[in-house]
Amino acid sequence: MRREPVPRFGIGEWYGYSFVHLTPERRRQFAELAHIQTKRNAPPCPFLSGGAVTVPCPKKGGICSLRLYRPVGDSSAVPVEGEAGSLRVVCPHRFKQDGVIYSKIGETILGTPSPIRVNEVRFLKRTNELTAETEGEEESEPESEDVGNIDTVLVNPDITLLRWCALEIQAVYFSGRQMGLLFTHIKEYAGEGIPFPDLGPLISTFPN
Repeated sequence: MRREPVPRFGIGEWYGYSFVHLTPERRRQFAELAHIQTKRNAPPCPFLSGGAVTVPCPKKGGICSLRLYRPVGDSSAVPVEGEAGSLRVVCPHRFKQDGVIYSKIGETILGTPSPIRVNEVRFLKRTNELTAETEGEEESEPESEDVGNIDTVLVNPDITLLRWCALEIQAVYFSGRQMGLLFTHIKEYAGEGIPFPDLGPLISTFPN
C-alpha cells in the first residue's frame, strides 16, 4: 500500500520575508544569494536594522524561521494550517523585532518598558595556570581568553533603584553545508507555486 507523503519542514521566513509570499523569481534570487552570501552582499536584517542603522543579515543562508508544508501534486506544497503550521524561529535575531522582547522583559522584571540595553557584555575569563617544570625557571604571564559573553544586560534607567537583569537569547540552530541542497532545489523548481522542501540525497538516507 502506497504511503501518503508526510508534511515536512521548510523555510518559513527568508532574509526577513515570508517564504510563502515571495514570488518564484524572488525565491530563486535568494537561493542564488544564499550560496554566495558574504557581509558585503547580504541584504539588511529587518530585525536588527532600524532608523538610520542598517545591519546586514549575519546568518549564512538567511533563514529566519521554519514552518511545516504539506505536498500537493508532484513537487509543490502549501503551508500547514493551524498551530502546527506556525513559525519556528531558528535565528536568535528574529526575536528582536521592534525591540518588543526588551520592553516586555523590562516592564515585567525591571518595572520599565524602556530599559537601557548593554550588548555583548564580557564575563568569565579563562586563566591557564602555568607552572615551572624546573626550579628557578622564569614564569611567564598567564594566558587568558573570554569564555563567553552575556547577550544583553537590561538596566532600569532610574539609578536610584539599581535594578538590572541579564538576557540570553537562544534559538534552535539550523545551518550547515547540506543546506545548499535545499537552496539548489528551490533554484531549480520550475513551478509557479511553493516548492515542497527537498534535500535530495540527504532525505533518501532517512528511515521510512
